[in-house]
Amino acid sequence: FLLNNFAVMVWSSAQPSSVNNMLQAFMSEEQNQFVRVWDRRFCDIDGVYFSKAQTTKDLLKITSGYSLADSLYRSVCENYDGYLGIAPEMKDHWTLENIVLIDDSETKAVRQKDNHVHASTFEDLYHDDELVELQRYFEEYVANKDKYPNLVDYLKEYPWSKFRGRESGASTPAPEPAQGSRRQHIIFS
Repeated sequence: FLLNNFAVMVWSSAQPSSVNNMLQAFMSEEQNQFVRVWDRRFCDIDGVYFSKAQTTKDLLKITSGYSLADSLYRSVCENYDGYLGIAPEMKDHWTLENIVLIDDSETKAVRQKDNHVHASTFEDLYHDDELVELQRYFEEYVANKDKYPNLVDYLKEYPWSKFRGRESGASTPAPEPAQGSRRQHIIFS
């Protein structure tokens, strides 16, 4: 659903080889549809790179055209060339109004809280339906996107926590914000 309706980028705080292994195992056919795939080398790290240090995902790296060459950790995996920065010619396309980070860690999104959809940590393949609910949440945006200037305004007007908190099966219409221009959007996971 996300790939059909948004520009999607994967950004993980895991090591490059771990990210590659996860994508190969679970999304090998979709990999070529991602705008970019970033790993730990693109995160801000409070501590030592090869430790359980706190990582932060600063969305301004996307809007500024950040690349692996800009990373302090660019040489960690010299032979691993699978991940690039945002193409310099596209950097002006991405703004904080059209970037959303979906992450199970609030601390990783601390720099741009308005852009964050806090998803619960995945626990159980058979009983965890949060991703299905997230799809419904973004389906409501897609169905009503002409009513919102951008995706971040939708998040502010109709927070994920409010959507998730509604009774199961109850249909709560999204609020009616002012009309605005349509923009491309990117979702991080």
